[in-house]
Amino acid sequence: MARIDYTAILRGTRDTIEHDANVRNLRATVEIGRAVVTTGVSPHVNIFEGRRDATTQVIAAGTKQRYLFRWQVVVSAFSAAGFEDAMAQRDELLSYVETALITDRSLSGALVSKQLHLSGGELQSQPGDNGFWSQGAIDLSAEVTASV
Repeated sequence: MARIDYTAILRGTRDTIEHDANVRNLRATVEIGRAVVTTGVSPHVNIFEGRRDATTQVIAAGTKQRYLFRWQVVVSAFSAAGFEDAMAQRDELLSYVETALITDRSLSGALVSKQLHLSGGELQSQPGDNGFWSQGAIDLSAEVTASV
C-alpha cells in the first residue's frame, strides 16, 4: 500500500522554511509542534499537524483514496518595546515564511506535485511577561492520495 507520510509533509514544511535565507538571517527557530514558545526562541516558527478530510472518491476500482490534509504554521515574535514592535517583527517573519512556501510548493519534495495551498490564517497579539507577543498563522492544505 502506498501510504501517506504526513510526518514527511511536516518535515518538508520545516525544511523549506529553515532553508530560506531571510528566515535564517532573522535567526528564527523553526520547529514541529513545540508546546511552549519562550522569549529565548523568539522569533519562532511552529508547525502543527491539523486534520485530513476525505475528498471525492477516485475512480480506480476502489483502490485509491484522496484526502485533503490540513496543517498550520504559526510565527511568533516577542518584543519588550510594545505591541507595534512585536507586530512589525511578526509581519516581517510571516512574509518571509509565506514567500518560502510559495516558492517551493512541493515542500522540498514532500509533495509529489506543486500542490501546496496557502489559505490565510489568524493574527493575534497579547501581553506577555515583560513584553508583548504577536503571532500569525498560515493555514496550509494539500490533496494527498493513498492507494492499494
